[in-house]
Amino acid sequence: MNDLTVEFLESELGDSFYKELYHLNDSDNIVVRDESTGDLYVRKILKYYDPQVFEYLKANPNIHIPNIHKFYEKNNLLVVYEEYVTGKTLDVYAQTATNKELVVVIDKVCEALVFLHNAEPTIIHRDIKPSNIMVTNDGVVKLIDYDAAKIVKPDAPKDTVLLGTVGYSAPEQYGFGSSDIRTDIYALGKLVEELFPNEKRYKELINKATHIDPEKRYPNVEKFRFALHHRMNFFNGFPGFRGDSAFHKFRSAAGYIFAFWVINGMTLQGDSQKGLIFYKLFSLIGLIASVDMLSGVSPIFNKLPLIRSKNFWIKSIGLAGYIVFMFFISFIFAGIFASFLPD
Repeated sequence: MNDLTVEFLESELGDSFYKELYHLNDSDNIVVRDESTGDLYVRKILKYYDPQVFEYLKANPNIHIPNIHKFYEKNNLLVVYEEYVTGKTLDVYAQTATNKELVVVIDKVCEALVFLHNAEPTIIHRDIKPSNIMVTNDGVVKLIDYDAAKIVKPDAPKDTVLLGTVGYSAPEQYGFGSSDIRTDIYALGKLVEELFPNEKRYKELINKATHIDPEKRYPNVEKFRFALHHRMNFFNGFPGFRGDSAFHKFRSAAGYIFAFWVINGMTLQGDSQKGLIFYKLFSLIGLIASVDMLSGVSPIFNKLPLIRSKNFWIKSIGLAGYIVFMFFISFIFAGIFASFLPD
C-alpha cells in the first residue's frame, strides 16, 4: 500500500484507525490511541486554520513544539493529530517554581518562537499564555496549541478573525492592524508581567514589549531574550545599570569610577580613623545615590517632583536640590554608623 493510498484512506475513514480515550481538559480536543501502534495523540478539529503552518511543523520538527503526526482537510475543517504531551502547564508549574526556573521556561519559549519566526514563510503563534506552555515530565518546555497560528502576510491590511486570548492578545489582533512577530512579543511581555507581578527589574521590559504601537516594541524575539537575560545579570541590580540604555550604563560606570577614586584618595589630618571612616562612608552613600539619580533610570527618582518635569532647567534644578538632600541624608546615616565604631 503506497503513501497516496494511505493518505486517501485516512482522509476518508477519518478516526477509524484511532480509539477515542477521553476529552482533554474539558475541551473538544480528544486523546486518541493509534490501534496499530498503541501511540497516543491529541486529535483537534479546527474551524479556523492555516494549513501551511501544519505543513511546516510536520516537515520540520522541533523539541519545543509538539510533533504533528498527520492532518487533513474535510468538510471545510482541519483534522489534526499531534503529539500527546504529558506534564504541567505553566500556570500549575509556576506555583512551586523558583524565579530562576521561570526565567528558564520563558527562555525556552523564546527558542520555540525563534524557530517559528525564522520559518520560511514566517509563522506566528498568536496565543501565548501559561496554559499553552507545558513543562513535560522530563523537564522539556513545549509551546503547544497552534489553533491560532498563521503565516505572516506583510501585505495583509489587518486581522479579520479574532483569535487568541483576552489579556494576552495584542491590539492588532482586534482588527487594529495586521499581526506579525511583534504580536508574539506582546504576549511574551504579558507572560512576564503575570509571572513576575512585583519584580521592578522587569518593568521596563514589560512596558516595551507590550507597547500599544508595534513599532515601539522589541523588533524580534532575540532582542527581547537579550533584555530578559540582562535583567538576571549580577550588575543589573546596581543603581544606574537597571535599564537598557548603553549611554546610561556608560555614564553610571564613569560615575562609580570617579566616586571610588575620590573616596580612595581621601585623607584626614590627625589620627582619627573613626572620622576617616565616617567621611568616606558619607561620601560613598551620597555619590551612589547621585549616580542613581543622574542615570535617569531609577523608577523612584523619576517620579519625584521637578525631576519628572520635561523642562530641562526645572529638571536640572530638581536634580541639584535632590543631590544636596541625598548628601545630607547620607551625612546623618554615616554619622549614626560611625557612632558605633570604637575611637
